[in-house]
Amino acid sequence: MHPRLRASMGRFLTSLLVGVVWAGWHLPLFFIDGTVQQKLGLDTLGGLLFAVSTVPMALLTGYAYERAG
Repeated sequence: MHPRLRASMGRFLTSLLVGVVWAGWHLPLFFIDGTVQQKLGLDTLGGLLFAVSTVPMALLTGYAYERAG
């Protein structure tokens, strides 16, 4: 996903989009009993921070991906 998007969107926007997709990927876990995300709750500060943290993590992993070649 990253190399194809990077070619058309650039590094920053690609990492930003990957972060949003990553947050969406984890969204169903907030509704499954027994998961850490469900225990955090989507409507709490912890749940919000979990969802928002995927964007900076995607920026960091995108940078690492670029550096690794």
